[in-house]
Amino acid sequence: MHEDLQSRLIQSALILFEENGFKNTTVNSIVIHSGSSKGGFYHHFKSKDELLYRIHESFINHVNRLVDELEQKDLPPAEKLDYILTHFIFVYDHYKAHITVFNDENKYLADEYKTEIVASRRKFKSAIETIIIEGQAADVFTKDIHPTVITMSILGMVNWMYTWYKPDGRKSLEDIAEEMKIFVFNALRSHS
Repeated sequence: MHEDLQSRLIQSALILFEENGFKNTTVNSIVIHSGSSKGGFYHHFKSKDELLYRIHESFINHVNRLVDELEQKDLPPAEKLDYILTHFIFVYDHYKAHITVFNDENKYLADEYKTEIVASRRKFKSAIETIIIEGQAADVFTKDIHPTVITMSILGMVNWMYTWYKPDGRKSLEDIAEEMKIFVFNALRSHS
């Protein structure tokens, strides 16, 4: 029951934050939309800020679990990058609303949560950069581009999907993933 209410509150917040923005959505409107009570809300979240943080946490934890899974696999750099790119892009299959709301509304997040978010995002960024460095050391990826530039380009490309990806659009997520991987791997091809 508690998880069900918490999920309803998050889903209502996602809808209302997308429609009205974080600043213009009240706890009361989330409560009414979810069919809950203020007591129910405050049982799960100490504030609207914590709710926004939890929205971010749900998708970044998912992405970081991918990193943990990848660390258990003994794969060459190109296969690691393929794995992480595919799974990173497919985060949009389940978390598009979370990503959209967070990216549009994170400027309102309390400082106490920003530190945790930076740390959790750093883990994912570091995993990608490590794969790039491994690939460059193995002469699989070009050394003409700094690993940080490559990493930030990949993150920017995929993170920006929230502005244009439509689940019912012309291209399926599978098509987009394949085309993005072709783009990335062509750019990374070693010329030695």
